[in-house]
Amino acid sequence: MLAGLLRDEAEAHGLLALMLIHHARRWARFRGDDLVLLEDQDRSLWDLDHIAQGRAVLDQAIALGGRGTYVVQAAIASLQARERIDWP
Repeated sequence: MLAGLLRDEAEAHGLLALMLIHHARRWARFRGDDLVLLEDQDRSLWDLDHIAQGRAVLDQAIALGGRGTYVVQAAIASLQARERIDWP
């Protein structure tokens, strides 16, 4: 809703992108009561549609000139959702 109301605000779109990408991994984050690290998560449990939506919103945030905290965090989350992660 916020991104819809603030269409020209890159940070609103960055926050939405961050939320979508993190939400996509919700089912893979826990095994019982134990936290599962990113590198150990079962990627088949990730919602690829949410990741794609998050990346599209991130692209919009960057196109708006976004360089703030949420845009940067969303960009990192997007990179971490790639099939191969270049950790360095």
